[in-house]
Amino acid sequence: MRRGFSLIEATIAAAVLVVLVIGALETLGATARARHRLADAARAHALAESLCAEVGARAFSDPDAGTDAIGPNPGDAGVTRAGFDDVDDYHALSEKPPESRDGVAGADGSWQRDTEVVWMTRLPSGALTPSLTATSIKRVTVTVRKDGVPLATRVVYRTRGADEVLP
Repeated sequence: MRRGFSLIEATIAAAVLVVLVIGALETLGATARARHRLADAARAHALAESLCAEVGARAFSDPDAGTDAIGPNPGDAGVTRAGFDDVDDYHALSEKPPESRDGVAGADGSWQRDTEVVWMTRLPSGALTPSLTATSIKRVTVTVRKDGVPLATRVVYRTRGADEVLP
């Protein structure tokens, strides 16, 4: 009766062990990548939500402007985000990297935050659709990207009247 391993048996055992180690390392790598993607998604949602909260605290329209145009008003030339006083001042705002209201960068240069403000009108069916003319509803869309890839989009609606009910 023979005792011990032959060279072939030892080679097969080593090959099986290598396959198991490679599988375990691939699983750990996939877990780390998934954790990183979840962290990026959470950060993107937080960046979008913080800007939406800031926009929501502004007036529906500029009381001094006398115009219903979307975007910063003529008197707002050179005004930084700290001076934005109404919702549509945020239209076409693009920050790379995203900043706080007082201009302090809070993320690295791979992050970007873009804002769009459009007039909306209510159809007879009750649905909202973009409008080319001034209405009592504005839609604010904030999109957050990392390395050019959209990770979060947040949409909020603002109305001129406090009794307006939105979806």
